[in-house]
Formats: sequence, structure tokens, C-alpha cells
Amino acid sequence: MTFSIIASVLGLIGVIAGALGSHAVSMNPEISRVFGIAQTFLFFHVPVVLFTGYLASKNLSNLFRYASVIFLSGIILFSGNLYLYCFTGILLFRKFTPMGGMLLMVGWITLAYSFIKLKGMNGKI
Repeated sequence: MTFSIIASVLGLIGVIAGALGSHAVSMNPEISRVFGIAQTFLFFHVPVVLFTGYLASKNLSNLFRYASVIFLSGIILFSGNLYLYCFTGILLFRKFTPMGGMLLMVGWITLAYSFIKLKGMNGKI
């Protein structure tokens, strides 16, 4: 349930950021491009957190819970840092973005491994 709430709040933040960003960052093409990347990655991964959170709530495997946490961390570091950069112009925020991208990749690996382990336990979803 907690992951569903957090994912819902992240979705709301994405909509608010999109509304603000459509006015604030549209003047600079580079900032606008980076902002679009942050939006895409946020909105792509929020449903994944909802999905992994749902699977975690079914107690099928702790790995789904780990995947949820990893995805959330990746979203915050990746999209969050890009949003901060776009709204503040401080380049330092972009330096941490690759860590978020790596966490998103690890999240996908963890999710795949979760299904492999579940299949090995003859689990059904």
C-alpha cells in the first residue's frame, strides 16, 4: 500500500512539474530537452512502482519489495536531479543523474530476477 501511495504522489509531482515546466523551461531548448527526459522517465517508471508495489503487497517474494525501493530511488535520483537542474540551473544536480539511471537498470534486473525466482518456486501471479 505504501508503494502505491508514493507512486501516486510521484505521478502528481510529475503533472505539477509538467505544468510548471511547460511555462518555465520552454524558453531554453537544452533545458526543455532535459526536462522532457525527466518527465519521460518519471511517467514510465511510476506505473512500474505501482506494479512492483502491488506484487510486494501479495508477499510473493521480498525481491518485489526490493525492486520497488530501487525503482523509487532511481526515479528520485534520475528525474529528481534533472528537475532540480531545470528549475535552478545548477549543473551540480546533473552529476548525480547517472546514479539514478543505474538504479533504474538495477531495478529492472531485480524485477526480472524476482520473476525468475518466483517461477523456480512454482509461484503464480
